Amino acid sequence: MDVKKVSYDDISSTLRTGDLILLSGQLFSSELTQLLQASKWSHVSMVIHPKDIGIDYPRPLLWESNTLQNLKDVALDKSKVGPMLHNGPFFEVTNP
Repeated sequence: MDVKKVSYDDISSTLRTGDLILLSGQLFSSELTQLLQASKWSHVSMVIHPKDIGIDYPRPLLWESNTLQNLKDVALDKSKVGPMLHNGPFFEVTNP
């Protein structure tokens, strides 16, 4: 499996609401999940186009649950942990 890191901005125009993106985090909890599950991936995000849910935002968002406190929930306009819509700065893409 060939994996490379790509900029979210480079592929955001090709994403559709409902697309799933497999992610591998850099936090201890993500690495532990990957180890225990014997997986390259630690969690998943779903792509949401803001217009599909009535939000005015210039690019696709990611719906995911995480423990990062520095991510801002776009719908709530505040930082929080747990499920949220955020503007995902980057992720890894697996090439077929």
